[in-house]
Amino acid sequence: MKSWLMFLFLLSFVSASVDVHNYSVESMYSPFDKITGSVNLTIVGEDSNEKIFLSNGSEIMLGDFLERSGSEFDCSPTDCLTGYSSVSPETNKTISLQLSQEQYLGFVLTGNNIVLNSIDFKVASDFGEEYQLPLVVEFFEDKQWKFEEFSDNFLGRDWGCFDPTSGSAGSLIGPSPYCERVTIRDNGKLWIGADVVDGEGELDMTISPVDEFGGGWSCSFDPSVDYGCEVAELGDVISGGDYNVCVGASVPTYNIYEESVGDNCGFFSGVSNSVPSVKDYAIFVQEIKYANASFVSDLTFDEEYIESANAYISERYDGDCSEGCILPLKISGVSQNFNIYDVALSYNDNTGYHLNDLVYGLDTSPAKIDFDGTLDLSLLGIGVPKAGEYFASFLGEDLFRENITLFTVPIIHSVSPLNPSVGVSVSFYADVDFEGNATLNYKWDFGDGKKAQTNVPSVLHMYNDLGNYTLSLEVIPGGDLTLGSVGNFNVETISPEAAVIDGLLSKETFLTNARSEIEGFSAWYVNDLLELLNIVNFEKELARLQKEYDDSFDTQDLVTVMNGLYALDVPVGVFGKSFESSFLIPDAQGIDINPVVAISGEDVSGASEDYANSILAWQEENVDVSVQLRHIFGSYLDKEDVDILSAYTFDITSRGEGESYFVIGMPLNELHFNSDVGAKEAGSSTVIVLDKGVKKTIEFYYMGVESTSFFVSPKLSSFVIEADIVGSCNFNRFCEKSLGEDSNSCRSDCKPVKKAIWFFIIGLIVFLAVYTGLQIWYKKHYEAYLFKDNLEMYNLLMYVTNARTRGLKDKKISSELKSKGWSSEKVNYIIRKSAGKSVGMIEIIPIEFISSLLRKRKAKNIKGATTPVPQQNNANINKSRVQV
Repeated sequence: MKSWLMFLFLLSFVSASVDVHNYSVESMYSPFDKITGSVNLTIVGEDSNEKIFLSNGSEIMLGDFLERSGSEFDCSPTDCLTGYSSVSPETNKTISLQLSQEQYLGFVLTGNNIVLNSIDFKVASDFGEEYQLPLVVEFFEDKQWKFEEFSDNFLGRDWGCFDPTSGSAGSLIGPSPYCERVTIRDNGKLWIGADVVDGEGELDMTISPVDEFGGGWSCSFDPSVDYGCEVAELGDVISGGDYNVCVGASVPTYNIYEESVGDNCGFFSGVSNSVPSVKDYAIFVQEIKYANASFVSDLTFDEEYIESANAYISERYDGDCSEGCILPLKISGVSQNFNIYDVALSYNDNTGYHLNDLVYGLDTSPAKIDFDGTLDLSLLGIGVPKAGEYFASFLGEDLFRENITLFTVPIIHSVSPLNPSVGVSVSFYADVDFEGNATLNYKWDFGDGKKAQTNVPSVLHMYNDLGNYTLSLEVIPGGDLTLGSVGNFNVETISPEAAVIDGLLSKETFLTNARSEIEGFSAWYVNDLLELLNIVNFEKELARLQKEYDDSFDTQDLVTVMNGLYALDVPVGVFGKSFESSFLIPDAQGIDINPVVAISGEDVSGASEDYANSILAWQEENVDVSVQLRHIFGSYLDKEDVDILSAYTFDITSRGEGESYFVIGMPLNELHFNSDVGAKEAGSSTVIVLDKGVKKTIEFYYMGVESTSFFVSPKLSSFVIEADIVGSCNFNRFCEKSLGEDSNSCRSDCKPVKKAIWFFIIGLIVFLAVYTGLQIWYKKHYEAYLFKDNLEMYNLLMYVTNARTRGLKDKKISSELKSKGWSSEKVNYIIRKSAGKSVGMIEIIPIEFISSLLRKRKAKNIKGATTPVPQQNNANINKSRVQV
């Protein structure tokens, strides 16, 4: 074996590798649990900074994972630290940095028992105003300096999920704010605002982290003067993350723009609970840009930096810098030319005081890791929000890959109210999602020593004292399911007077919003919606309670008003879900011909299933329709959304001959039409007659959001079905022409056999003719393609014939020919042809045989035919023209 091959062979045994022996992972979890399991593997010589990629899109470095696991592993070098080597010392060094790239510079100190006294240097760069953090310098693998100077220029408005092109004037802004979720980066200041119409006075804006609602920053602005206001973290930076940006008003006069298309991340917040919404609101945040590089100047290094450098020398080099101690700087940020100069490091060693003014380029080499054993996969921290495939991959090897399923468990979204009045029995309601069909049990612990258990998501409870309490709710499915959920909620009780004031204000806001949303629907059923939701009566009752509060004298009066407010279950919002279609959904099961029969007055001999497919086919061919559907729901604080009504608009035209019938699968008395469209009752259905070519607009609604059937049918006499022709066919398997049976009226008895035979014969003749033509064409052209010279083919045939005469087998003949340079395709063709085997398509008609017979008959008829000259016995086919 050659020496370089031996080198590669040996190298393969010492190169880096990862070998996963086996893994074990649990396959079923509760929502948002973390994946648990273990993996047994061997790692040889892999970089500590190699990344493990996770199915949730995140990643973790190998070294960090092993450190987190607490497992024993070997490193080279033994301290598992990144290795550095210094190159190109200069007093003034510039590097070209690319976006998301990391480069290393550093200082080198030489001596024994070194103690660093001071660090000083200057930096410069050329980046402009940036959206991203432009420059980060990490000192000695410990401390980090970020460029945190900001310009006066704001970026564009970030509306969260709100689409400004789809917004329209909507809800009234009151004390309970409307909010939109946004994501921001680190910022020095923010501009927040809202897009509103009408009104006067100021709007109150707040921005707070999503998990700290009520904190954060606030400001106010007058929409007639400005479009927002500025918030800033004085002397610090606002940390990046997810935030709620909210707008409210102490006096409701403005309406906010809103929309309900696409994804939604807005919500309306009442005084007692945040209510999820299907809407987004015109609330925005503007982030400020980072300043340009002109703000980069002298860096100031306090005692912490010096202590960090000395600790690095002590821990990394054990104080021994006789061969040089490297102090690394990691530079990252946006694309730029980064310059470091005027370096001045002062330090002492055994020989005295020294100054160093050089900066070096650094090459890095990560530590190499060897490991053999089992790792805990739960330390990867992979959450399970939904069922699906989850994995962790390292260098192309799966540490695990598993299809995960979820237990059906209750999910507790919220409990309300969270600021009840003391001294009043309050109905607490839990918003819980559960996909199973088991009965849920609710265990309530109110935090004041009282507990309760219910099988419905609500319970009555009264707090007697002002204070803060932790309300704990456990929800457990019944039956064989024992896996439940627990939620803890902070409850802050308030005085009856405060509860009345907040209650009156919030109920008024809810009713105002609900009325505004209702008036945004189609005008012809607005009054019906107001009546169905009892809006007018709620407004009257709220006015009465307001008067009772105004006339109250003592706590008992306030408790009476508070009880009335709690009993006033007003809708907090009304919303619709819209659908559009350009066709009537074909559903044979939804076809009932009885309404058509009742209105048309026809006699039919078949049932609905006999006509269903014919009606659907006719409808597809002859009916033009546009359908708009809106399901309308009501939202409530203390219960799930309520189905209100389904409103339809049909623009429909029938092109069929005569009149046709639009059938709605609901009784007439349950439908509410916008106008008189000639709707007629037909049993449990409703029928509207359509005239040919006349477009008709039909608008109606019914209570609830359950779907119903719709179809259009012509007169049933226009269809010929089996039930109509059954009298001329007795189904006795004999074709009795005297009874009027033929292949058209009684195909089961009168099968068109003769016609079928003729069709078969004609088809067979056509097939054979076409196939034979293809056979001749293929044979002629394929042979001409292989052998451009006929003499070439003739000599090969003679060679194969003579070889067989010598006793050679076809396999040996083939091998000899190929060794002479003949292609496999030509050799295989000649061997098959010389043996009389087929060399083309399968011969259904023996063309060669027929041609041979015709040639022999023609030869016999030619007198004086000469005898052909025989082939020479010693003919040599190895000629210069044709070599074998």
